[in-house]
Amino acid sequence: MAPMRRSRCTSARRPAIVAGAVVIAVFASCGDDDGSARDASAPDGFVPDTGPELDASEPDARETGPTDSGPEELPDVVIECPPPPAGPAPPAGRWSLSLFHYNVQYVAGGTVGFAEIALGNPRQARLFDHSEEVVEDRIVTESLVPVLEILERNPDMALTFEMQGYMVDVMRERHPDTIERMRALVESEQLELASIHWSDQMFLTWGRADMDESERRTRESFAAADLPLSRVVFAQEGQFGEGFAAWLAEKRPDAIAVMARNLQGFYQSDLVERASWRVRGTDVVLPRGLTDETVDRSFSFFDDGELLATADANPYLGPAFARVESAVRTYEAELRCAIDRGYRVGRITDYLAAVEATGFEPMELPPFLDGTWQPGSTRGPLRWHGGRGDLWAKHERDNDVITLCAEARQLVLALDGIAAAAGPMASMALRDARDLAWRELLLGQVSDARGVNPWHGEMVYGRTHCSAAATAAFEGIDAEAEANDAAGVEVDVRSGVVRWLASVPSPAPPMEVAAPAGIDVTISEGAERAPEVRWLEPAGRSPSDPPLHRVEIEWPAVDAAVDALASCVADGGTAQTCAVVPPPIAVRFPRRTGSIGYRPALLGDVVQYSDDDFSFDGRAMTEGVWTVVGDGFVDLGNGWFLVKDTLEVGLAVGFTPGTDYVEIRDETQTDTEATRWAFWLTQDETTALELAERNLAPVVVVDRERPFAPPPSP
Repeated sequence: MAPMRRSRCTSARRPAIVAGAVVIAVFASCGDDDGSARDASAPDGFVPDTGPELDASEPDARETGPTDSGPEELPDVVIECPPPPAGPAPPAGRWSLSLFHYNVQYVAGGTVGFAEIALGNPRQARLFDHSEEVVEDRIVTESLVPVLEILERNPDMALTFEMQGYMVDVMRERHPDTIERMRALVESEQLELASIHWSDQMFLTWGRADMDESERRTRESFAAADLPLSRVVFAQEGQFGEGFAAWLAEKRPDAIAVMARNLQGFYQSDLVERASWRVRGTDVVLPRGLTDETVDRSFSFFDDGELLATADANPYLGPAFARVESAVRTYEAELRCAIDRGYRVGRITDYLAAVEATGFEPMELPPFLDGTWQPGSTRGPLRWHGGRGDLWAKHERDNDVITLCAEARQLVLALDGIAAAAGPMASMALRDARDLAWRELLLGQVSDARGVNPWHGEMVYGRTHCSAAATAAFEGIDAEAEANDAAGVEVDVRSGVVRWLASVPSPAPPMEVAAPAGIDVTISEGAERAPEVRWLEPAGRSPSDPPLHRVEIEWPAVDAAVDALASCVADGGTAQTCAVVPPPIAVRFPRRTGSIGYRPALLGDVVQYSDDDFSFDGRAMTEGVWTVVGDGFVDLGNGWFLVKDTLEVGLAVGFTPGTDYVEIRDETQTDTEATRWAFWLTQDETTALELAERNLAPVVVVDRERPFAPPPSP
C-alpha cells in the first residue's frame, strides 16, 4: 500500500520548540486507537518560561501580521520508498487520498490576552497575543499556501481541501492571490474544495433553519470567489449523523460525505470496510486504508490542514506556528513515492467515480449516533456540550454559551419570520438586519467556543457574537413594530404567522405540584450543593390534555467558592486568573435498560436502537455513549418521554451501555453562580414531539419594553 499518514507522530510527545523566551511542549496530533487523526484544535500542553520581556523595539506581530516571503531554499527530501505492490491493481485502481481540514476559526477571535489568561505569563504578550485577523492570515500563509505550492510543483498530484465559507470570504478580502491560485488548481483538476457550513459551527446543537442558512451563505461565498464546490462534504469536528446525511441527500443529492473512521469504529468496532457506503441516501467514504477486490486505497493525510506545513504546530503557538519547509518537502516526497509505486494521488470525487465505474454497489452503513471525529477522547459531542477540556477547564462555560445562543436564536428566527412574511415588500433595513443577525448567530455557534480546549477568549467569542445577533435581531424587530404601531409581536416560526400586538401579556406562572408517580430524577453529581428539585404543572392546559410535568433543578452557588473568588480578586487577581475548575453537576432519569430513542439532528424521525444494535468500542463502556439531542427529545423506553428545555439546558445526553438511566452532566459550570436546569416529562409521545419541535421552531413573543440584555461575560 501507499505510505499512509495514519498519525503524524511517532511518540506521545514531540520535542519542545523554543520560541523567544518561551519553551512550549508541543504534543503531536496522535490519533485514537484505530490510528485515526484527531482534532488538534488546541495545544495539548504548555510550559511557559518566566524569562525577560521582549524588547519594545521588536516588531509586534499583533500589528504587522504575517508575510508570505516564500519557502526557504532546501534540497529535495529523500525518503525510503518501498517497491510497488505485487500483482495487478484492483478494478478501481490504486489511490492515495487526502482531506485537509482548514479552519480560520481555529482560535476563534484571536489570542489577545492569551499570554496572561491562558499561559499565566503576560510578559510574553508580544509573542502570543495576536488579533483575530493576524491569526486568520497566518493560517492562510503558513499552512495553506505551502500545500498549494506542492500542487503547483507537481501537476500529477491532486488533493482535497475542506474549509468554511467564511474562510473563503477572508481570503477573497485579504488574500486574493491565494484565491486565484486555488482557482487555477481547481481548473487543472488538481484540487477540489469541500465546504458545507459558512461558519465552523457545531450544527448538531441546532436546527434545520440554521444549517439551511449556513449552507446558503457557503454557496454565496464560493460563488463570489468564482470557486466551484466539490461533491465532497466534511464538517467541523467531523460532525456526522443520520439526519445530516438525509439533509445532504436533499440539499446536495450528489454529495460524498467523509465520515470520521473513529466515529463509526466507536459504534461498530468490528466493521469490515468497503470502498464506500450509504447513509440515508448519501454516499459515504470512511478515511481508512483498504485493499480488497474493488480498490486499493490509503489516505496520505486526514487531519487539521494547519498542521502539515508547520510540523504539527498549531495557531495557538504564536511564532512556532510557521511553515517548516522540511515538513512540506517530506510530505511531497511521500506523495511522489506513492506515484512511483503506481498509486494515483487524487481527489476523493475521482476516487468514488472510479469505484462506481466498476459497478460496485454500496451498502447501508450500520447504526451509529450523532457524533464527532474522536468519540473516545472527547466522549463524543459531550466535550462541546458540558464536558471539560484538559487545559483551560476553569474558563469553559459550555451551557452558558449554548443557552445564550439559544435565546439569541429565538430572536433571529422571529426576525427571519417577519422578513419572510414581508416578502418582496421587506425594507432594505429589515433585510440588512436579518443578514447581520444571521451572520452573528452563525459565528457565535462556532464549535471552538465550547471545545476541544477553548481558552477564555474563545468562550467570549461565542457569547459576544450571539449577543450581537440578539441585539441586531431585536433592533430589527423593534423598528418593524414601531412601523406597525405595535407594543410587540408574536411570531410562530413553524407556521410563519406574524401577529403584531397592541399589548404584550405576561405568561401565567406554573403551579408547583408533587413529584409524579412512576418517574424520578436522581442527582448523580453535585449533591453536596443541595440542589432544589421542583415539580411544576404548566398553566393553561385543558383537563383533556395528556399530563405534562416540568422539573426544575436549582443548583445554588457555593458560599465557600464565592468567598474564595472574592478574596482572590481583592488580592489583585481577576475573575479569569482566580477561577478554579468547578466540580461537575449531573442528573439521571430512569430508562429501559439498553434503550436509545432520540431524533438525530436535522431529522424529523425518531430512531430507536438498543445496545444490541452496536459493537461498541471498549471506551464506550467506561466513558459512556453521548450524543447531542439538539431538539431535547429522548424516548426513555419505559413509557416516559424526556424533553430538555433548550433555553435552560444545552447539554449532551449520555446512554451508558447496560445501564437503566440517561445522564445529563455539566463539568464547566462555575459553582460561584446559581444554575437552573429544566426538563419536560410526559407519557404522551405526541406531546413530547411537539415540545421538541417548539425547541427548534418556537412561538416567539417579543416585547419592545424588554430588549435583550446579555449577562456579563465571566
